[in-house]
Amino acid sequence: MSVIGHEKLNEAVSTSKEPSQILAELNKGVKTALRQSSDASSTKDGMDLCLCSLPIKMDGDNINITYSGANRPLWIVRDKAEEIEEIKATKLAIGGFTEDLQEFEQHDVSLKKGDTIYLFSDGYADQFGGVKKKKLMTGKFKDLILSIQHLGMKDQQNYLDTFIEEWMDG
Repeated sequence: MSVIGHEKLNEAVSTSKEPSQILAELNKGVKTALRQSSDASSTKDGMDLCLCSLPIKMDGDNINITYSGANRPLWIVRDKAEEIEEIKATKLAIGGFTEDLQEFEQHDVSLKKGDTIYLFSDGYADQFGGVKKKKLMTGKFKDLILSIQHLGMKDQQNYLDTFIEEWMDG
């Protein structure tokens, strides 16, 4: 699925710069590549994905981004905020049970200097580990992000890398 997704994403990006259109094109490409149809014997594999487009240059301390997601939200931690703002995704995957002409919601988001955005797969929250060998879960992942949001991005990366390794080791 990753190889097909990569190839079809490159093709979709060449046709549009709008995240919702890229997801729609990717959806069509994956369904075609996997020969997915409404037939009961058709494979229903799909993938979750989120995309943002960023402007080439900022307007002062503000930046406007465009986001679209297939089952993957956009998380924003506003400067000095103590909660995560979530921009919800379209509740459908790429491929699988989607319509051939599936549309994906698109959101324009205004950010200010000091805001941080998080785009992620389900892999982190779905990782098994800890003492009880259970999934990390989205709620704990949100708490983790909030606990480190005061750090610089490189320090956040290092912390998350160490955390997940220790989580998996139990």
